Amino acid sequence: MRRLPRASHRLRSWTAQPCCQRFLDCALRARTDAFLRICADSPLIDPALVDQVIALHATGNADLTTNTQQRTFPKGQSVEIVRTAALADALQKMQDVADQEHVTRYLYRHPDQYRIQNFASDEPFGEVQLSVDTQADFDAIAAILQQAGDQITWRQAATLRLANNEWAKRETVA
Repeated sequence: MRRLPRASHRLRSWTAQPCCQRFLDCALRARTDAFLRICADSPLIDPALVDQVIALHATGNADLTTNTQQRTFPKGQSVEIVRTAALADALQKMQDVADQEHVTRYLYRHPDQYRIQNFASDEPFGEVQLSVDTQADFDAIAAILQQAGDQITWRQAATLRLANNEWAKRETVA
């Protein structure tokens, strides 16, 4: 049996840490004041939307700048910018394992302790599903990309998803 190199052992022990700790470790290692969080199930994330949230965060002093506190953007267009110091503070206070596994959950649950700045859409698209959680979601995203190409805005994608009744509502999983 082949022995794993030492670096693989460090990686394995690192991934055993709670998700929040891994995010904090990366931010500290990068020596960054804040970091951008986008979930991997968001293949249609709109770079212009990301730029808007970055610009908003740069103009304020929020601990968390987000477009998810009040969901007005489609699922799959979630953007969060977290101040590293705020996550470090929150991590010291976290008792619930679920908080430790969901990077920003504790911040949202304690708005009296953290400055949260929400960025809202001018139209309510919060129920539109543009993330990939099921095979039906994957098929809908593939159909959107086939119809519109890969240079699509979040609004165009949401409009296409709503225009096709088979894609409009997320499949309910029992």
